[in-house]
Amino acid sequence: MAGVTVTLKKADFSRYAGLGEVAEDMVLYHLAAGYVKFADPVVPFLTGALKNSAVQAQSSWESGIIRYGATGPSSAYAAKQYYVPMNHRDGRRDHWLKHVETEYADNLREIAKKAALQAVRRYG
Repeated sequence: MAGVTVTLKKADFSRYAGLGEVAEDMVLYHLAAGYVKFADPVVPFLTGALKNSAVQAQSSWESGIIRYGATGPSSAYAAKQYYVPMNHRDGRRDHWLKHVETEYADNLREIAKKAALQAVRRYG
């Protein structure tokens, strides 16, 4: 097991395709940031290392890549917490990114829309 990595694909927001690569990367970055923001309250939490690992890997967000526990000892821990159902406390859960995708779909669409408008204004 090697952590948890989810890749958002440009096809996931095809209505914004054709904006140009820089603008599309901007939309991906904002979408990834939205996923991480909405996942924050449901990512399993013991010391905060797992929850914070996605923010530490944000340099890959413009590629639409969200990583939890990408390296080191947190890698196996992240995969176990994500893929193995267990009794998490305080609303924390496994498969937290799937939860975000279903529970916050409207919010994510709005983030993509705003990022695309901002990109058009900036890179036009």
